[in-house]
Amino acid sequence: KAFVDKESIGQYTGLKDKNGKEIYEGDICIVSLSYFKIKDEIATVIFRNGAFQFQYGCEKFFSKPHDAWDEVEVIGNIYENSDLMTQ
Repeated sequence: KAFVDKESIGQYTGLKDKNGKEIYEGDICIVSLSYFKIKDEIATVIFRNGAFQFQYGCEKFFSKPHDAWDEVEVIGNIYENSDLMTQ
């Protein structure tokens, strides 16, 4: 019987990345946003101010809503792949 750590369960955003993979709160993604010339930024999916957002960069709350991004690819999550955030 497998056990699930309740602390590692993320809420499904209802969205999928560019490869069709479901995006969950706590996922680590590579994101791009041409309007702000952001290319291949590492970001974490968070729920803030009533919406799912991608938190990126060195600022704790520097984030943009999920629908602002041109491209998103899930590469891991904060529970199993926290080392991805240091790249």
